[in-house]
Amino acid sequence: MSVNLNDECQTEKKIANILKIAAIKEIKRIGFDEASEKLSLSRTGLRLIWSKERWKVAEAIRVAEALNLPALKKMLRALDETDGRLGPEEGDYPDWKMQ
Repeated sequence: MSVNLNDECQTEKKIANILKIAAIKEIKRIGFDEASEKLSLSRTGLRLIWSKERWKVAEAIRVAEALNLPALKKMLRALDETDGRLGPEEGDYPDWKMQ
């Protein structure tokens, strides 16, 4: 089975964009002060991330995890279903520690 790297890249961009949109909505909902505290960032650092046109997937996941976004859990569950990896520990991602 061959893997089309262009398709993978497009999928990663879509994932990052979906998480970015969800994160921005959550930041608007909870406010900059609480979001910057959850992300361990200054307000300026949070604004820099906010204003980036494109996010990397790892960056988007880190932000989504810090904000505890339900969109992240749904997306990871959907990815597991398509990969056929659902098992007894469904939705449990202890190894997803971002640097």
